[in-house]
Formats: sequence, C-alpha cells, structure tokens
Amino acid sequence: MLTEHTVRSARGRNIAVWALESTSQPTPPRPIVLAPGFARRMDHLGPLAVYLAHNGFTVYRYDSLDHVGLSDGTMLDFSMSAGLESMDAVVDWVRARHAVPEVGVIAMSLMARVAYQLASRHPGIAFLLLAVGVVNVRRTLHAVWNHDIAGTPVEALPTYVEFEGHYIRSRGFWTDAQEKDWWSVEGTVRALQAVDRPLACFASPEDEWVDASELERVFSSARAGSRRLIHLERSSHDLGRNAAVARVFFQRTTATALELSGLAAGSIREPAFEQIVEQALVERRLERTTAIRHVPADSFDSLKMVRRTHHTSTT
Repeated sequence: MLTEHTVRSARGRNIAVWALESTSQPTPPRPIVLAPGFARRMDHLGPLAVYLAHNGFTVYRYDSLDHVGLSDGTMLDFSMSAGLESMDAVVDWVRARHAVPEVGVIAMSLMARVAYQLASRHPGIAFLLLAVGVVNVRRTLHAVWNHDIAGTPVEALPTYVEFEGHYIRSRGFWTDAQEKDWWSVEGTVRALQAVDRPLACFASPEDEWVDASELERVFSSARAGSRRLIHLERSSHDLGRNAAVARVFFQRTTATALELSGLAAGSIREPAFEQIVEQALVERRLERTTAIRHVPADSFDSLKMVRRTHHTSTT
C-alpha cells in the first residue's frame, strides 16, 4: 500500500515522502530510505521500491528540496546542501515513525555523495547502499555539463546550467559547493573515513560520469568500515537504459539490502511484471494530483524567465 506524507526539514520546509508498505509484514519492521538521483523524482524508483517491499522492507522515497518533484522549492535553487537537509530530515522522521535507532539508506548517483556526508556524522544510518555513486562531484558535473563549473571564477559563471531541460542558478550551486567542499574527491574521502557502517556500491564499467577506477581508489583509501564494490556488467550510468541490466540491479540491490540488514538473502521474491506496472500507474496518478495541489504561484513565470535567458546556459 502506498501512502503519502509530508516531512518538515530543520528549516521548516516541506519534503514530500511516499511510503510503500512491506507486503510480507516482517517482525520487527525493516524501514529503508530510498533517495533518487540528480534530476530524478521518487516515482523513477518505483520498480526498485516494489522489489524491496516484496521482500519485507517498508520503503520511504522522497523528493529533495529545491529539486524536481513534489517538495518545496524548484530546481533553480538546487544545491548539494539542500540534498543533505532533505536526507537528514527524512532519515530522522523514518526512525521516529518506526521507533528504531537506525535505518538503511539507498542513494542513487549524486545523492550518494550526500549520503556519504550524512553518514559521516549521523548515528542513525545502519548501512549505505549506493548505485553508480558519485565520489568526485567536480569530475561528474564536468562530464554532465561539458564545462568545469568548479574551476570557473564565480563572476564568469553563466547565469544558468542545464540538465535534461532542468535549469539551475549556477552561482548559488557553485557557492554552496565551494563553501562546503562538495566538489573535491578529497572531501569524499574525509567523509568516508568517518563512516564506520557497512557500505556497498554498484559500479558500472561503462559509466560515462563516474570513473570506476577512481571509485575503487576512494573506497580503498577510506577504510573506516566494511566496503564493497559490486560491478554491473553491460551497464552505464543510467541503469534503466537496459531492461535486462535494470532487472539484475533490482535483484542484486534487494539481496544486498537483505544481507546488510543482517538477514540471509537466499532467493529473493520477485514481484510480477503486472505488479510493477500497476504500481507505476498508481504513482503517476498520485504525482499528478499532488503536483496540481502544490504548484507554486510563480513557477510558470520562473520557467519563462529561464527559457528567455537560455542562451546564457552551459549544456
């Protein structure tokens, strides 16, 4: 069963959360937080949520603040720190809701860097499970935007950067990353050195945005806790591009989450294809009705303004 919730961040902002209840009703409950990647909404991870729920997890997905999706703010103001604020609030809320000291966290792509940072100082994370996890934000965004934003003086930045039709004010993102040291791979290593919980990361050998060899070097240089890299053959950064790869990813992520939760994975229970399709339809309807209720009054004017100045963007 899918339920809709609103979580307040430390600054009193609203974060939209969807909970997909476990279909096997384990005792005690096994809550897990699932964080979508850059420019992805929580409905993009619907199939993975179904797999996890089918195997005993209650899955909490959320849309980050200042991002695409149903939470407060728009992508114009996205920053890595907004992602951290969002994940922090959701993890605390899920722990309180289930009255448990720790929850597992699964984070995708750029949100993996946020998860490393949160786990370095948050005792309530039992384990981290990452997919195509970014360790070098500067390198990844250079590949995404074909421009080294991190190495550009702030006064020379374009007004906006763009990704898949989503626009971000570059100065705000740059300033946050510069002040909080989100850019560097050294910052990631420092965060991981303080993470003593189990950590597993799926890596793609053909990933165009995350260097698999750099990922290995980072993991081996920060040995505060259990570390494991799981290589997905024939995959790229977009794990959903190939249906066969996606299915293997869902299977192996579920099995690894069971193992990291202290349970024998064995043979996982696979949901029927019809269950995944039905869940996607339910979520699409919910997203549309919720979006209509929460459209900011100035969102259309903001979008028009960005498109008028598109010539200043870096693609």
